[in-house]
Amino acid sequence: MISARGWEVAWQDLRHNVARPLFWMQVLLVGFFLFELSRGHASIGSGDARVGGTKAWIDSEFAVAQLLIIMTSAIHVFFISVGAGMTLIHDDELKVGEILHSTRLTPAEYVWGKFFAVLISFAGVMLIQVLLQMFFNHVLPHGANAEYIGPLSLSAYVRPLLIFGLPGLVLFTGCCFAIGGLTRQPVLVFALPIAVLVLGLSLLWDWSPVWLSPGWNRILQFVDLTGLRWMNETYLKVDRGVAFYNHAHILPDGLLIAQRSLALVVGFGAVALVQARFTARLKGARVPLSVLARAVARHPAPIAAEPASLASLTMTSSTPGFIVGVRQVLATELRLLGRHPGLYLFVPLILIQIFGGLVTTGAFDTPLLQTPGILASANMNSLTLLISMLILFYTAESLQRERSTSMGALVYSTPIRTAALLTGKALANSLLGFVIVLAALVGCAILVAIQGKVAFSLTPFAIVWGLLLLPTFLVWTSFIAAVYALTSNRYATYAIGLGVMSLTGWLQLRGKMNWVGNWNLWSATRWTDIAMFQLDSLPLLLNRLMVLGLTVLFIVITVRAFERRERDATRDVQRLQPGSIARGLLNLAPWIALPLATGIALALQVTSGWEGPAMKKKAHDYWVKNVLTYREVPVPSLGAVDVDLTLEPAKREVKSRGTYLLVNRTDKPLRAIPLTIGFGWRGTKWTLDGHAFEPEHRAGLEVFHPKTALAVGDSLRIGWDYTTAVPQG
Repeated sequence: MISARGWEVAWQDLRHNVARPLFWMQVLLVGFFLFELSRGHASIGSGDARVGGTKAWIDSEFAVAQLLIIMTSAIHVFFISVGAGMTLIHDDELKVGEILHSTRLTPAEYVWGKFFAVLISFAGVMLIQVLLQMFFNHVLPHGANAEYIGPLSLSAYVRPLLIFGLPGLVLFTGCCFAIGGLTRQPVLVFALPIAVLVLGLSLLWDWSPVWLSPGWNRILQFVDLTGLRWMNETYLKVDRGVAFYNHAHILPDGLLIAQRSLALVVGFGAVALVQARFTARLKGARVPLSVLARAVARHPAPIAAEPASLASLTMTSSTPGFIVGVRQVLATELRLLGRHPGLYLFVPLILIQIFGGLVTTGAFDTPLLQTPGILASANMNSLTLLISMLILFYTAESLQRERSTSMGALVYSTPIRTAALLTGKALANSLLGFVIVLAALVGCAILVAIQGKVAFSLTPFAIVWGLLLLPTFLVWTSFIAAVYALTSNRYATYAIGLGVMSLTGWLQLRGKMNWVGNWNLWSATRWTDIAMFQLDSLPLLLNRLMVLGLTVLFIVITVRAFERRERDATRDVQRLQPGSIARGLLNLAPWIALPLATGIALALQVTSGWEGPAMKKKAHDYWVKNVLTYREVPVPSLGAVDVDLTLEPAKREVKSRGTYLLVNRTDKPLRAIPLTIGFGWRGTKWTLDGHAFEPEHRAGLEVFHPKTALAVGDSLRIGWDYTTAVPQG
């Protein structure tokens, strides 16, 4: 049992955790996602929900459990890795260990007190998630989605929390706590969330080929300690109908009970291992006298020598230029990066995710032919997500290293320029991404060679990974550096970075992202070997120019805001005054011009594009103005069509001209003939029986009123001539 001293450690750490921006950013993200989900139709997909029938509830036990597992595995685990993994490392950086351990505080009280502090704080976040979900689903008023929300049932929220939420929380918190406590390497605490994401996406969650035996399937269900595979294979893979999912309970079998118990054992066991190692290290290692004697014999004491004068050393001092400074910082960072164990842990994990998706199958599990362009485009999302996570962690830790090692005062007092210091760090971290991309390129080349069907070409990779992917890494690196420079806080940087990535992913998965906000081009590179992004060339160009402009802007902000001295509260207050803020924005105006101009140009294209608000307004007007008026109007039959098409690829246009032969096969004369046109038609000209004619324009519906009604059995010809542009984006 933990003593009063241990609970005091937990209480003090709990107060610190709750006050950190990391905690509140996590709460805000959870609240935002749950609010949006309560307004949408994020329910269990079931083919039994007929139009007008019962819908799958978003507050059923199965829907709540599925959402809890996904949010824990894809969002909470990254915040847990920072909060739990850094708790012992933070004490080392503050140099408080000597003070704490000179008291009567035992290693067990210290370790378990720190662990329970982070466990309770993240359990509080999970409890807030459940309470907010209940509030948004059952207290707030609902309109069109009211039929997707069932009656309040406490068991629908409590049972998933006990079965999946708390064991997963203990597992992730304990393992991240142990990784940080045993390695004392800040970057390594992010190995677990990346491993969970990579293995889940590539193998454990959805990978279930037809040839996989039930025995191996059960093994994979047990290995996936998140519980998502068990959930999918047991209840969701075979549709059981809406009534079952709305009213039934999740019944754990022996495998799930053993798996959740293992999650608890691994989580608490990891903390116990930290306690044992910490106790041994605190007591100090005992070295036998014989070992000490042999060491002294091999390394005798050096002979004292007279000290030489400083003049004999012929030392010189000068201020290094920008290039020299960048080279010195880059060399130092690369040496540290090459010895860092994270490099040899993260790179294989990322390559597993990339290579796991290289061999894709089509119908009947037949392998699909892979071309260099398809491979480059297909791996764009994986490289973007995983390397961006790596950039977040490595950039923040690189900028924090001098302060964490107490070398900041020495390094920042050197004459090396701030721009050179930051550039050297950024280049070193960028090299890590380059190595991963290069390894992925080699893997793609090997796959193409094994297929032996198409020739390997570097051109698609240079276009997709060079021109399109590289600016994403540049803007993300500069953004993280700017956030750190503005906050001077590692945890605030992590919180904002994870928040931006989570919000971006949410908007993209919900289909609410457009070219203006899609800074990482998620699922925006649609490759064809016939033409290289010809339809999307203009929005891609504007988007990449906007991203490069933002990169320069963030670099300028970082250089100006990065502090090499201790913060002065008085100067901070002065910077927040309206005049200081206005002058700062005015100084940044030249750097804001490019991203602002390209962003506005993209926004105008999105607004007027084929899926933009303007087109949606036209489609809405079409139905409002025409459906009630012409829904029951009889129309003539199509007797014949004469079409002449002219394709002009250089102009992205299609010219169309021809005639319709319309025959009245109804039982009464027709006085109005409605004809729907395309919203993108330009310069449209009409003829009626060979004579120029101007129909009635009704928001996308052209209504022809012949001088005399079209009698039963009679026919007429309507001719057209128009140009339409191929939509972009």
